[in-house]
Amino acid sequence: MRAAWQRRRGDRAAARAERAAARAERAAGELVTAVVLHTDAEARLAAGALEAAGIPAQVQLDQPGSGAGFVEAARVIVRRRDLEQAQALLNDDRDDRDDR
Repeated sequence: MRAAWQRRRGDRAAARAERAAARAERAAGELVTAVVLHTDAEARLAAGALEAAGIPAQVQLDQPGSGAGFVEAARVIVRRRDLEQAQALLNDDRDDRDDR
């Protein structure tokens, strides 16, 4: 028979494991930058290609300051769990364009 302190220690270890699993799940859903492009149009095309491949994507525009009227950079944002697949897809598209 296990002593009470051993059961409590086992319960604490199980709780720690559950919290670690929950943190890992939240981190996988965290949004990260897949690629930074020069124009809004390029970023929207890239996001569209990712969406067509089943990877949810968003475009975030970085504007240098108020009243500037132009975009300094456009980021394509994906979930962390989709990052490697998104970058591979975008790199394949870039390689195809370079071959032309």
